[in-house]
Amino acid sequence: MPITQVIVRSSANINSGGKSKLSTIIHGIFLLSAILFIPSILNLIPLSVLGAVLILVGYKLTKISLFKQMINLGQEQYVPFIATILGVLFTDLLKGIGIGMAFAIFYILKSNYKNHFYKEENTNETLILLSEEVTFLNKSGIQEMLFKAKPNTKLVVDGSKCKSIDYDVLEMLEEFKNFGAKNKNIDFQMLNINKYGNVL
Repeated sequence: MPITQVIVRSSANINSGGKSKLSTIIHGIFLLSAILFIPSILNLIPLSVLGAVLILVGYKLTKISLFKQMINLGQEQYVPFIATILGVLFTDLLKGIGIGMAFAIFYILKSNYKNHFYKEENTNETLILLSEEVTFLNKSGIQEMLFKAKPNTKLVVDGSKCKSIDYDVLEMLEEFKNFGAKNKNIDFQMLNINKYGNVL
């Protein structure tokens, strides 16, 4: 109920033409005044009526166009969206939101795992431009790319766009520089990365 009433309040404010935070303040003043001065009258309102209001507002919020829009945004958007709806319907509001958040976190981690570097490859030189945040989740992907590097070429790992690099990833890069690159006769260079994994 506390979460739902916030959604209902926002929807009612928008439908009534509210355009600023003042509508929220006025809503709070009305609620406080009603609780302080007419609590006995509020208790006369059947809970079934309040439930019907919530159902009606919720129905108005769930437009078919919204579902179409979420599906068009891709799997990363509509799967957590649908999971949240089903979770709310078959459990309760808080559990449903938790289920939706779990799916959303999964897709965030999956995206983070994939988008860890940009690769630019020429005949004898390969440039690896690392993303802003390189964590332990990215280690296996970068490691796989290093092991696939061709012998007798130049390989440059650039961390100029990085804000931070996980120590595990940095350790793996140093290990490749000292062993893997030498075994393959690869001219391996790390630019804009210091031994602590921060940008120079």
